[in-house]
Amino acid sequence: IFPEVAAKVREMEASIMQKAKDREMNGLRIYERNQKAGIEYMTNFSEQVALDLVDEWLKFFGYLFTKFMDGNMKTPNPPHQNPKVEWPGYPEKFRKLIVEE
Repeated sequence: IFPEVAAKVREMEASIMQKAKDREMNGLRIYERNQKAGIEYMTNFSEQVALDLVDEWLKFFGYLFTKFMDGNMKTPNPPHQNPKVEWPGYPEKFRKLIVEE
């Protein structure tokens, strides 16, 4: 799961950083003309980014849960409706630990 989570984090960070870069320039211009309006502009932007981030993580959770539930790994299998299902099992080190406990 970790490689997919790490990739999602990188994707979302890059997206947010690009949006912030664009908005900060506009926010600064607005702030220089009207401080209150500039603060409100950036606050609204920050709030929307936070809401979008939560929504995106909830969708991503659903994707991860569906793909990895029960230890199975499901991958798309075009043109079939059902995904390809694999059960990779647990690493040998983990299985030995369970037996020892």
